[in-house]
Amino acid sequence: MGESFGKIYLVPLHLDAKRVMQVIPKNVEVLNIAEKLTGEIYRTPGDYFFVFKVFMAEFFSTGNFRILRNYKYHISELFNFVRYAKQLKSVTDAGLIPENDIIYYSYWLDAGASVLAVFKKRYRGKVKVISRAHRFDVYEEISPDGYIFPRKLQLKYIDYLYPISADGLQYLITRYPILKGKAECARLGTKPVEPGQLKKNTDIESKLIVSCSNLIPLKRVHKIIEILSFCRNSITWVHFGGGPLKKELTELSDTLPTNIKVELRGSVENSEVIEFYSNHNVDWFINVSETEGIPVSIMEALSFGIPTIATNVGGNREIVTRETGVLIEKDFDPENVAHLIEESALAEFEKKKIIEFWRVHYNAQTNFTAFAKKISQL
Repeated sequence: MGESFGKIYLVPLHLDAKRVMQVIPKNVEVLNIAEKLTGEIYRTPGDYFFVFKVFMAEFFSTGNFRILRNYKYHISELFNFVRYAKQLKSVTDAGLIPENDIIYYSYWLDAGASVLAVFKKRYRGKVKVISRAHRFDVYEEISPDGYIFPRKLQLKYIDYLYPISADGLQYLITRYPILKGKAECARLGTKPVEPGQLKKNTDIESKLIVSCSNLIPLKRVHKIIEILSFCRNSITWVHFGGGPLKKELTELSDTLPTNIKVELRGSVENSEVIEFYSNHNVDWFINVSETEGIPVSIMEALSFGIPTIATNVGGNREIVTRETGVLIEKDFDPENVAHLIEESALAEFEKKKIIEFWRVHYNAQTNFTAFAKKISQL
C-alpha cells in the first residue's frame, strides 16, 4: 500500500523506546509528536472552553449518565487530545508535514481519530481526515460506558470512515445517520500463500485443531477446553498467543483426558504461525470469542484452506460461510461443538474452495491496493 503514495508520515501517539521499530519503506518517516517540538504546551482559556463544550455536547447527545459519572477521566482524555492536536499543529507549522495534498489517516476509530477531529476543528478545517474501524472501536456495548467517547466529535469531523466489516458498517450507520454517504466497508486481508506451502489432505489418526488469540477473557479460550473435554477421539490442540490468563488456562488444560494433547505455544512471531500451517495439515481452526470484528487469524487460516469453527458475533458471519466452516451461536453448547469436530463429514471442506473464497474476499494484495487507490483519489 505504501508504494501508492509519494510520502507517508507515521505519527504515533505513544512511542515505546524498548520496542524495536519494524523495518519501514524509504518513503515512510516517523514523527514522534509525543516529544515536545516547540517547548511546553500550555493550556489556554480557549482549551478549557473547548473541552467543556465538547464534553457537554457528548453527554447531552446521548443522555448517558455513565459519561457524567466518569467525567474526570473523559475530561482528562479531551485535554490529551487537545495537547496532541497542538503538537501536530506545531509539526505542520514547522513544515515537517506539508500543508497541501495530504490525507490524515487513523487506523483505529479511537484516540488517533479523536486527535485528528480536534486538529481539524481547531486548526486545519480543510484537511481530509479518514479512519478505519475494527471491533472495540465500533461496538459500543463492549465499552465500559456503553458509549465510545467522544464519538460525536469523531464522526462530525471525519470525512470518510472505513469499517473492516459489513456488520460494523451497518451498526455504525444505523446508530449515526450522519455517516450515510461517507462510510463504506474496506476489508483487511492477509498475504497470499505460496503453492508449495499448501498441505494436501491426508488421513491421520489424530485430528489437529488450532486457535490463535490473546489469552484474555473476551477470547474465551477456556471454552475451547470445555469443548475438548467432551471429545473422545485423539486430538491435538495447538494454541498460539499469550496473555494474563496463560497460567490459569494451562492448569485448566491439564485436566483434559489423555486423548487430548495440548500445546500452548504462547506469544510468537506471525512467521511462526505461518510456518506451522505450512508444515502441518490442520483439520480445524477454532475461534470462540465473545466479540469480534473480522479476525485476521481466520483470514490466515482460510488462506491455507483450513475450515473454521467460529462464534456468530461481529463480522464472523461474513468470513465463516457454508464454504469455509461452521458458525456456532455465541452461547453454544460445548458438547455439540465437540460432536462437530469429531464428525468427519463436516471436516470434508474443499481446500480449493476455501482458498478461492479467501482470494476473492481477503487477499491483502487485492484489498490494500484497492483501498490505497480509493484514498489516494480523495
